[in-house]
Amino acid sequence: MDLTGQQIIGQNRSAEGTETFTATNPATGDVLPVDFHHATDDELAKACELAEAAYVALGEKTPEQMAAFLDRVAEEIMEL
Repeated sequence: MDLTGQQIIGQNRSAEGTETFTATNPATGDVLPVDFHHATDDELAKACELAEAAYVALGEKTPEQMAAFLDRVAEEIMEL
């Protein structure tokens, strides 16, 4: 995954904020090569809206479905 300085909100990238900040790699102390955008109030609201919808949807899953979902998330993380 390439660093872009954008938020990932749902399945979309967003960088509406005009203010930026830098970050460092905690393992090396090196400054990361991109500036990160501060999230706007609208971006935060959208992220919260999507999180709430996910919470409701996941709450309707059986334990077996939830386990399969979490296994899939782990697989995707490992592929990164």
